[in-house]
Amino acid sequence: MKTKWVILVLLLSFIVSVCAPPRYVPKPSQIGLNYRGAYIIIQRSKSDGRTVNGELIAVEPKEIIVLTGNEPNRRVVAISIDHVKKYKLKYAASTKFDWAIPVFSLFTISHGWYLFLTMPINIATTSLIAGSSRFNYREKDLPIDRLHMFARFPQGIPDGVDVNSLQ
Repeated sequence: MKTKWVILVLLLSFIVSVCAPPRYVPKPSQIGLNYRGAYIIIQRSKSDGRTVNGELIAVEPKEIIVLTGNEPNRRVVAISIDHVKKYKLKYAASTKFDWAIPVFSLFTISHGWYLFLTMPINIATTSLIAGSSRFNYREKDLPIDRLHMFARFPQGIPDGVDVNSLQ
């Protein structure tokens, strides 16, 4: 009888611990404290067709302002909205789950002869989840008029701010 209670307590504690959010999820009081803009990759359609990548500073009515380069070679680039062919916005770092594909596939050994049915399903679903880019937006997902929500200055560059001195 005592063993059943121990198993029940362990099972309940496991269930409760699974329901807790991960430690890296910010607390409600910490949301919105990041002052940097999202990382954006813009492919130009006109001019030279090159790509520009860096921190999204602001989206003005006629141009997108991006801070490119690393610390010693940083510069601000203004790209006309008319010259934007496509873009990709990364607003958070993705978690690498590639290790899960072989590990979870090995778990199907416990399925016995059903292994031949469950292993391909497990490999397919784990690969889809590991390869998902849920922290990215493309032009088809996020229209250019809503791009400002991920900028450092979502309401435009404030008066008195020199964009060339941004870090």
